[in-house]
Amino acid sequence: MPDQMHTENDTYRGTRMTRESAGSPTVRRSMGLAAFVATAALAMGIAGSAAGSGHPNFYGLYYSHQGSEHKDFRSLSRANVKTVRWTMQWSNIEGSKGNYNWALPDKVIGGLSARGIRVLPVVFGSPDWVTKPRTKPPTGSKEGRQAWKDFLTAAVNRYGSGGSFWAKYAVQHPAKAAKPVTALQIWNEPNLPAYFHPRPSPSKYANLLRLAHDAIKSADSSTKVVIAGMPGNAVGGIDAPRFYKRLYKQKGASKDFDIAALHPYGPFLPDVRHWIKKTRKVMKKHGDRRKPLWLTEIAWGSDHPDRYGFNKGKRGQARMLKRAFKDIYQHRHRWGVKRLFWFQLRDPKSGNPHCSFCGSAGLLKHSGKKKPAWRAFKHFT
Repeated sequence: MPDQMHTENDTYRGTRMTRESAGSPTVRRSMGLAAFVATAALAMGIAGSAAGSGHPNFYGLYYSHQGSEHKDFRSLSRANVKTVRWTMQWSNIEGSKGNYNWALPDKVIGGLSARGIRVLPVVFGSPDWVTKPRTKPPTGSKEGRQAWKDFLTAAVNRYGSGGSFWAKYAVQHPAKAAKPVTALQIWNEPNLPAYFHPRPSPSKYANLLRLAHDAIKSADSSTKVVIAGMPGNAVGGIDAPRFYKRLYKQKGASKDFDIAALHPYGPFLPDVRHWIKKTRKVMKKHGDRRKPLWLTEIAWGSDHPDRYGFNKGKRGQARMLKRAFKDIYQHRHRWGVKRLFWFQLRDPKSGNPHCSFCGSAGLLKHSGKKKPAWRAFKHFT
């Protein structure tokens, strides 16, 4: 979920998904396998979690800028993550046509690079001078389409490999290796009305994606295009597998992204598995068997358990993180999953009245105090 978008209607996060028993045979099998792996790890003298050992690039974190960035950057570094997902708000950077304010992206991308962390920007949010509201894609006019392409070209030319920003970075951080942006994620959750005004449209998203692909590849052919992450089920929207199915019907859409993405939210582990397997099945059917799948958001809240099932309490949140991370890692080859991102580092200050668990999904409280989920996450990184 992008920065400053937490006030949008996100009730789907608290009401969707079937409630399968946490004690189902599937869950018991995954727990038994996890126990076997952990026992083997101890026997071999391997420290930490066997599931995450030696694969730091597999696990990432979503970072929402809330001020105190230096404190957050230290926390991200101590979490041992190598990739951070962050929303690059187009509307906040290009306030008027051709006038870019790169101050915040410079701070985030440069600051994290200096700590050995690469940023995956989620490019989102149309400026008012292009169209309104900002959740509306800029594809309705020739001027809007060109503005979208121009912004993406400028972003790649600044932060991609050999981008203009890295000369400035070398002066500011002379002893630190550059971590250029090597992939861009195009929009966020377009299968929900809250993020794709006025309603989800696979054909309109395909147009947005095609424009992005052409602009990014023209600027740097090595930069990867990541499709928008989408929740599996979506009240009032289109579930991720159906959205993918309709997207594939758009001519050339499969060629316009290098990496698929999914937000397999669910109250219980079988729900998570369901959306991953169902989405992968659609990809295979349309010839994308070998295309990697990134899970760019997954989380549970640490608030007291409620009727929606997404809040698990502090210890329950850590327990779900462990179970999900182990299960996904164990099945990563079968499901084609290459990256897994937890949402998010730190709780927002005022919570989120429209989402049952987003206000407590962080590994840290807003104050920076560590939750049990913080230690659970670090076992994997």
